[in-house]
Amino acid sequence: LLDKGLIEAVGRLDVVGRPMLYATTDKFLRVFGLTSVNELPEVEKDYDRHTALETLKTIVKLGYRIEKDR
Repeated sequence: LLDKGLIEAVGRLDVVGRPMLYATTDKFLRVFGLTSVNELPEVEKDYDRHTALETLKTIVKLGYRIEKDR
């Protein structure tokens, strides 16, 4: 997305690790036929522990490894 110019770095979150923050670009809106990010669907709010665990199990079944950060 970054390489395609659909998102851009806009800063860093002020928490441990200082992860990058990204925002959609005008190109993103044009490519997906949107006039505003408000037209995007809401993020699922009921993503609970069970769902997270099932997602991780699926990832492992697909052959990916999950390692704890050091």
